[in-house]
Order: sequence, then C-alpha cells, then structure tokens
Amino acid sequence: MEGQKDVYSADIQLLDKQIDGYLEKLLSTNNISDILEYKTNISDILIKKAKIAGELSPSGSYINSLIEKRRSYEQDLNNGQEYIKANMGGVVSYKVDGLEEVFNPNNFLNFNQELLESYNLKTGQMIGTSSDARKDSE
Repeated sequence: MEGQKDVYSADIQLLDKQIDGYLEKLLSTNNISDILEYKTNISDILIKKAKIAGELSPSGSYINSLIEKRRSYEQDLNNGQEYIKANMGGVVSYKVDGLEEVFNPNNFLNFNQELLESYNLKTGQMIGTSSDARKDSE
C-alpha cells in the first residue's frame, strides 16, 4: 500500500485508525464475546482495505491473497474439529488457570454460592492466572 499513498490515502488511514482502536480494546479485555466481536470487526475492516486498494494493484492483490489464505486456514481448522461427548458431567477448561484442583467433579459437594461468587467468574470469561481470579475476589 506504500506505493499508493495518493490513492484513497485518507480512507486507508481512517481504516488503520479503526483497526488500532479495536486492537487497543482487544488488549484491554478478557471477555470472550468482546474478543470475538473485535476480531470480526478487524476482519471486516481488512476486507474494506483490500477493496479500496483494488484487486489489480500489487498491494490489493497481495491483501486479497492473504485474506484467501486466512479463510483457507480457518476452513482447515474448522474441518479438523472433533466433538467429544463425555460419559459423565464435569468442568471443561481450555486454559490452565490454576483453579483445576478447586473446580473439579471431586469437589462438587463443596461448591456453594458463596464460594463461587468469591471467585467473581462470569460465563465465557478468560482467566490469565489463578492469582488474577483471586485478586478479583478480594
């Protein structure tokens, strides 16, 4: 896009500022729904940038090839998904957060509303470390 500074440069700069804004928001949240929303918005803006640059320009065709490559990778990732059904109920955690020994089926009888509220966890919330969860509960 550097070679096309005179063509639609104001539009490109505006889109870049929007991307920067979403990236700042992305870095300051741990809410999974917000993260997914920001990811979608950034993808949409990148597609707009590719359309502005044009398919025939070198930078536009490069951006379009990257978008297609990303779609291909996402499709491969989605095709590789495997659904596993557990034969007993339990807790699912895709990230090690240090609370694995606290929230496991063996401790189920010890769970109560006060304990769960003390960790201040919300549905879909991502936790960086167990100390983060404990700080929230103090």
